[in-house]
Amino acid sequence: MRRADWGRLAASALLGAAILAASGALSSAHEANGRAAARASPLGIAAHPYFAVIEAAPDFTLLDSANRRFALSRLRGRVVLLSFIYTSFTTTCPLLTQRMALLEDQLKNSGLWPSSVSFVSITVDPERDTAAALVNYARLFDAVDPNWRFLREEPTHLRPVLAAYDEWTKRLPDGASITRLAST
Repeated sequence: MRRADWGRLAASALLGAAILAASGALSSAHEANGRAAARASPLGIAAHPYFAVIEAAPDFTLLDSANRRFALSRLRGRVVLLSFIYTSFTTTCPLLTQRMALLEDQLKNSGLWPSSVSFVSITVDPERDTAAALVNYARLFDAVDPNWRFLREEPTHLRPVLAAYDEWTKRLPDGASITRLAST
């Protein structure tokens, strides 16, 4: 990848971070040398932000919406935006997916989609989020693209993936609702 492409990728990543920050996904940005930013931009982003690499993303293999096995390791070397959703949730999941769709448009305009960036959305409600439900959900957001995968799996196979990413859900007493929580 040429240096100019990396610059566009970094700019797009910053745009994506700004979009996701509004939904609470980004907690802070830091200076490249590890010190707090002396001056922030009007958007509240540090002058030289970076994301620390805490550890490699845990690999997994789940079913895509065509019921084919898909391993996260197939995306090594790419920037991957991973989200956890469920299609019957009516507040934050559609908002997050909509923001990802907007980011996808920006990445297409910058020439980075699909060459450098991929999206993966994993359902936390596999009992209701069938392959067909995920296809319909993706269509709602015009997210029908082989570079954006919507994944699911039987609960026993999905639990270790959710645990690896510290994501968990709890069915509420009415049985119809799920509380989606991520630990801090």
